[in-house]
Amino acid sequence: MKKLKVVIGITAIFLAFFSPNWAFALSKATKVSTESGPVVGVQADNGIDMFLGIPYAEPPVGELRWKAPQPIAPWSKPLTADNYGPNCPQKRVDKVASGTSEDCLRLNVWTPDVASTEKLPVMVWFHPGSFSINSGNTWGGKNLAKLGNVVVVSMNYRLNVFGFLALEELKAEDSNHPTAGNYGFEDQLLSLQWVQQNIAKFGGNPNNVTIFGESSGGMAVSALLVSPKAKGLFHKAITQSGPSAAVDRSMEQAIKEGNERLSPLGCEKEDGFLACLRSKSADEVQKAIPPEVGLSGIAWTPVNDNIFLADSPADLFKQGKAPKDIPVLYLVTKDEQMLMVNGQNMMDIDEKTYKKVVTGLIKPKADVKKVLKQYKASKFQSPAYALGAILTDRDVKCLIRNELRDLSKSGVDVYMSFFMAGRDIPSVKALGAFHTVDVDFVFFSDEGSFGLNEAEKVLSRSVISHWASFAHTGNPNAMATGVAWPKYDMQSGEQYIEFDTDNISVETKLFPQCDFWDAL
Repeated sequence: MKKLKVVIGITAIFLAFFSPNWAFALSKATKVSTESGPVVGVQADNGIDMFLGIPYAEPPVGELRWKAPQPIAPWSKPLTADNYGPNCPQKRVDKVASGTSEDCLRLNVWTPDVASTEKLPVMVWFHPGSFSINSGNTWGGKNLAKLGNVVVVSMNYRLNVFGFLALEELKAEDSNHPTAGNYGFEDQLLSLQWVQQNIAKFGGNPNNVTIFGESSGGMAVSALLVSPKAKGLFHKAITQSGPSAAVDRSMEQAIKEGNERLSPLGCEKEDGFLACLRSKSADEVQKAIPPEVGLSGIAWTPVNDNIFLADSPADLFKQGKAPKDIPVLYLVTKDEQMLMVNGQNMMDIDEKTYKKVVTGLIKPKADVKKVLKQYKASKFQSPAYALGAILTDRDVKCLIRNELRDLSKSGVDVYMSFFMAGRDIPSVKALGAFHTVDVDFVFFSDEGSFGLNEAEKVLSRSVISHWASFAHTGNPNAMATGVAWPKYDMQSGEQYIEFDTDNISVETKLFPQCDFWDAL
């Protein structure tokens, strides 16, 4: 079978509806002196100190558009850090999002104790969104910081065409920086460098940093694991629903796609080509971005440039290139791609349409009959759920099982979790444990109409206890749940922990249905 594309795509569009942030109950300003200048934060209603919208890089505008991020110039007057910075430019389906700005390279810090003498573990969050949408502002870190006794950091990084455009002209522009297509990835690296330089001032331990992310954020975690440029910037990693096989874009492919996508801007390939592109407004540039994709893949990912990435993270894992001293924790949800099916308006498809869709999805065509037999529509609640099972197994569960096996085989300490709980919200209840549902539990999202109910809060506290234990020690076992979480390995029967609203248990034989996909 040909190498599979990962189809997270449109699922990210719905995140803002499930996990919004609202105004805070603020008090008691706190001042911290960073390497760049003083910042004054505010205190949340649960006592957590918050520093929101701190710039970590110069605005990537004008001549700095599509260039490596530049560290922020120092300031002397205290910077009031009581509001999130703007989201980076992005499109929602086919509409340019309002209220965004290219001056978006900001980060946020939530800390239980700025003056802590015993420096706390740091958890750095990489948001989901197909490397195209969303921001580090989508989930607030105050509850995770409080319940986990950790310092939480999130950041914005350049997205879509602004973060991952590759052109031959961009490669040739700077002989000291002969790459292109990884500007968003470089922003992530610079934010991690900021953490190393500054987080101790916020009560955090720069020698105990855990990076964690979901969907494209999880893919970013995998890329950082195997990037030589990220060495020493973090010490533990958590990846949620982010199969690293999606990060596999060659420079040749990226340049071809870049030229095609920017052609509507009308800039001619001659002297002044890049100046012409940089003269366009952010809105004009975004008109060149293809619509958020459906079942066929995601439009933008980091590029394998032999500088920041030598190959796809999945292939580097297979080659044993992941660092042995960084433990990795994984999470997959039970019904990952039902959100995709719903987003493509396929919840009511009949069996005939189901077979037509599957025929278009599966390559080579000789495998279509095998897949339709394995995922016979009558075995499922409806043809839509059969389609969701195919997408979930092929494009998430089985790719991640391969990663787990490769990492474990090469000597990395790996822990696996399977998230079974959905949300008790009428609009999404039918989707089960869909892609991104776990993030509300990791952040204990208790505000607004989509806040967790009491049973969900119990599960959320358990999840946070394991995540925080991992951040503190590199081992996710938490006394609070009374469940011993074993390492994942083939010799011990592929053990993993299963989270459900009313049960947490240890199971074996992870995703046996993936034997079918491995055999194709």
